[in-house]
Amino acid sequence: MRALLTALVLAGSLASDGVEEGPPEIELTTLRTERGRWLGREVRFTLQVDSEPEGWNPWLTRFSAAHYRGLSAWGDEQLLWDERAHADPAPRLFVRRGTEADRSLRNLRRYDRLRVRAVVREVFLDEPWIELVEIERLTERIEEGTILHAVRAIELLEDGRLILAAGELDRAATPRRLPEHVARELTRLRELCRTESD
Repeated sequence: MRALLTALVLAGSLASDGVEEGPPEIELTTLRTERGRWLGREVRFTLQVDSEPEGWNPWLTRFSAAHYRGLSAWGDEQLLWDERAHADPAPRLFVRRGTEADRSLRNLRRYDRLRVRAVVREVFLDEPWIELVEIERLTERIEEGTILHAVRAIELLEDGRLILAAGELDRAATPRRLPEHVARELTRLRELCRTESD
């Protein structure tokens, strides 16, 4: 009887702490490199929209264009002024047509950020084929201007033109709703300009 009461008390304290178990958090880039490990598992991650392909070959997978909407996207952790990161979006993300997740993608724009719950349904052609089952649109985003100014700043930094690089970084950080990790990286680069110029 004592063991039962102890179990009930512990269960009640966990519930009152608001601890909610759910799918693990993972970066999309990790999901792509460890694809076999996550097959059939539900995960959560944040992505940045690249594009919506008009069509694709589903091969032997369930992801036909008649039943799914396709997306390519970058992981939120990818800093898009890095040329290698920008050139390598995840190409196989899908949303079932007619679902709430599909409806949440109305007026989708490049670089929109989405917080998703997803399931790796297939691993094929060396990529995870991921179904997005729940989508939340985030207000913070990277604008194309931020990317362009950051690219110029890095080129100027590499050339040792620190004052001009700092100016480009100031322009890159102008949008008010930048994701926190992006704003931090731009601040770090500005500090680097100041340190190097002293």
